[in-house]
Amino acid sequence: MRRDKWLLFISAIIPGVGYMYLGLIRKGIEALILFLIIGPIFRLIGISWLTNIVRFPFWLYTFFTTYEIATQQDLGVYVPDTDFINIKKPNKNVNMSDKNIAILKNVLAAVLIIAGLIVILNKAFAGNEVYNLIISYIKTYLFPVLLIFGGLYILFRNSGK
Repeated sequence: MRRDKWLLFISAIIPGVGYMYLGLIRKGIEALILFLIIGPIFRLIGISWLTNIVRFPFWLYTFFTTYEIATQQDLGVYVPDTDFINIKKPNKNVNMSDKNIAILKNVLAAVLIIAGLIVILNKAFAGNEVYNLIISYIKTYLFPVLLIFGGLYILFRNSGK
């Protein structure tokens, strides 16, 4: 089923709304709620400076997967309306190996552990000047450095083949 490209683009700009436009209501609502509560939760636990660093990749993921799902649906592939965070093998039509699923689980676990450690450090050393200096450098340089490394990874990941 072909959809209006402009409506797909406009709906994909808002995380989760693109999924809902494609008929994946559960996935869309979950993605939208997750995107909207990132900021308040991070402010609540004292790491509000990480909000945009987490939201931007989340937005990129939802934007591009909206187009992937639309392409699959246009090709006639059935895309089930599963949970947004679904680490199980989705269906037989999606090429996601068990190795990739294990990597995804490990990355998610590492992100959660690192986030927990950051919260603990933030609560323990909040008044320390050295800690505040480190946090200011992280706020200033982490996101650009992640973008650079992400670009380098994409550029060189297939160069060895």
